[in-house]
Amino acid sequence: MSDGKITVAVTIPAGLILVVAVWLVLHHGSDDSSARHSEAEHATAATQPAEPTQGETAARDRLAQLEAQNRQLSAELAKQQQADAQRRAVELSKPGEIDGAAWVVRKSGQSDIVRGLNVCVLPMTCPRATVLQCLTDAISDCNTEEDELRKFAQQARDQQNSFNAITHEKKVSDLAVAYDKGIEKLESQIADIRTQMAQVPQEMDLIQAAELVKKFALLSPPTAHLFDLARSQVRTDVDGKYRIPVMPGNWIIAGQTGGSEFVIQWFVPITMSPSGHLQLNLDNSNSFSITNATSLKYN
Repeated sequence: MSDGKITVAVTIPAGLILVVAVWLVLHHGSDDSSARHSEAEHATAATQPAEPTQGETAARDRLAQLEAQNRQLSAELAKQQQADAQRRAVELSKPGEIDGAAWVVRKSGQSDIVRGLNVCVLPMTCPRATVLQCLTDAISDCNTEEDELRKFAQQARDQQNSFNAITHEKKVSDLAVAYDKGIEKLESQIADIRTQMAQVPQEMDLIQAAELVKKFALLSPPTAHLFDLARSQVRTDVDGKYRIPVMPGNWIIAGQTGGSEFVIQWFVPITMSPSGHLQLNLDNSNSFSITNATSLKYN
């Protein structure tokens, strides 16, 4: 005791102090954990979408129903369009028909029926290889003619030489000179054909090809290889008549006939519609070429 004051000393055990300190730490940590847990619950509730209303659910169901109906209608429309396309393809592929007759008219006005004429349906174009075959035949004809002229020229020279031996003259055979000029002309023509062969395109209009071959022909145009392209063909009967089916599209009706008296060719372009019908007579008026025809009327 001092100055009238009494001092009381309290002694607290150390173990009790430690227990109180641990309790305070744990109690404070538990409060922080509870706070964090509450904040997490609030955040989760904020991110979760709200439950749709009855009106929104009905609208979504209706939209799904309309989309399903649209898919079904689209499928049915596509199926119908495919069926229509198939029907159109069938209709467009139905062949038409051409019929007619073939004859030639003489200068006297008399008409001769052409029996056994091979009437062909040819495409509008032909490949380069076919044109080259025709031009090669033209060269072969020129070579054959040239060989003949050389033989005649030599015979003419031999005759002239025999005559000169008798008359002691040195005359030149005029006939041999004429043959030599013919040979030169043929050699020039062969060179022109070879030049033209190098310029033939990969695909060529068939009538233009026939015109090209005709340009270099000595007599009747050597167009036999063009007829090898025939898609269908038929022969005229005893009355000179024919009938032939033709697929829709653009085609050329072709034919060739003749003998020692004349050779006549036809290359007539036509257009056939599906299930259509055309009448086409083949005569001098629509012929492509007439050769060796001293008694025939020309178009």
